[in-house]
Amino acid sequence: MGACPRGRVEEEALEAIRPGPLQLRLLEAFYSMLKRRLEACILERGIRALVEAEGSYAKGTLTSDKWELDVFLLVEGASAAWIKSRGEGLLLECLRGLPVEARYAEHPYVTVRLMGLEADVVIAPRVPRPGAGGTGVERTPFHTRWVREQLERNPCLADDVRLFKAFLKGIGAYGAETRVGGFSGLLAEVLVIYHGGFRLLLEEATHWRPGSYVDPLGLGDEAALRARYPDSPLIVPDPVDPRRNAAAAVTTRRLAELVVAAAAYLERPCTAYYKPSPRPWGPYYKPDPARVAALELLGDYAGEPRDALWGRLTRLASWLAGGLGELGFEVARWEVDTDEATRALVAIELASPAVPGLQLSRGPPAWSVRRALGYIARRAGQGLPYTIAGDGTLRGLRPRRYTRASEALEWLASRPDAPLPRGTREARVHPPGSPGAVEAAALIESRTPSWPLCLALQDA
Repeated sequence: MGACPRGRVEEEALEAIRPGPLQLRLLEAFYSMLKRRLEACILERGIRALVEAEGSYAKGTLTSDKWELDVFLLVEGASAAWIKSRGEGLLLECLRGLPVEARYAEHPYVTVRLMGLEADVVIAPRVPRPGAGGTGVERTPFHTRWVREQLERNPCLADDVRLFKAFLKGIGAYGAETRVGGFSGLLAEVLVIYHGGFRLLLEEATHWRPGSYVDPLGLGDEAALRARYPDSPLIVPDPVDPRRNAAAAVTTRRLAELVVAAAAYLERPCTAYYKPSPRPWGPYYKPDPARVAALELLGDYAGEPRDALWGRLTRLASWLAGGLGELGFEVARWEVDTDEATRALVAIELASPAVPGLQLSRGPPAWSVRRALGYIARRAGQGLPYTIAGDGTLRGLRPRRYTRASEALEWLASRPDAPLPRGTREARVHPPGSPGAVEAAALIESRTPSWPLCLALQDA
């Protein structure tokens, strides 16, 4: 294949996105140290295993903002049960003396942080084919090999993958974690390879809609995948295991963000779409703390799986927004954040922090006589009017339960059915304009992409 077509903006962005020689040397030294430690440890214990680098570092798609490694310890003949029961303990033994933190997703792993570098060290069974180990994570080495093979055939795609990853980060749609619900690094690589380049991918993405099936190589069984993933807004067959949807984590919101951003970029490209960008871009919008309310949660969240905690916070924020809407408050946007240990924050931006004391009420039709008389009687008892609309239904005014958003938020958070995360001990409401609201407004601002500026500026 020929060179990947790129414009001036992409070439400018790549200068900031490509990893530098120092970054690569430090990561290589970090990986070599971990590999030696793990290999000596398993040799001492008589365990047959292979140590491999995986992820973007191993594939050659690393970006300049990612000073991280994925290191896999692939154990011969290990079952999923053995990995789950023994894996974490073995990793902690092998890496004793290093600053490690035990983690657990669908599989045990530990994170090593050293001098600004970070490595996720994962233990998994070594298997002859994807999906044969029963843990899911054992597919990762197959993904690494597949991506490397594709990039060897068309080397310019490595930079196009970097561009797409940086693009997704810039629009806030990068990451398959529950807190993001976006495009994983693997999915970004697969989509660029499937479409033969960054710009070709963006052109295709402008046509995607919820329910889109993306399989230009003809790898998957569309009917089977749709049956298996009926609620997925995007289906992309996994190249090493086409029975799986590589886009299963993508939400409708993130798909929509990609569609509009891709269309905007193709119309007017500029570097604000990329993270990191070659030049600083300020947010195009700063929320007014006078219209932002916050719910601060304090508790013990350290023992909760990260994805589960973020998922509960997302559900809580959505529930609060819905409840505020039912009480007459228009919610423009919400965001959540947590230190994953003792504190979480729900930030809610409102059209207005307060609403009038009365609201319009839709009543029954006049010919439902008994219900209509009851409706009129309630209005009369409150000293409020009613009228009959042109379609024969009654209308009237009724007092609101709450006129201030902070009061409504306090009531919602105190309800027994409020879906607070497990471990929550205290819920504090910070009203609009308070220091807590300033923090919440800053959170919303940090999640606001800069790329809409490109459509407004004369010289993008």
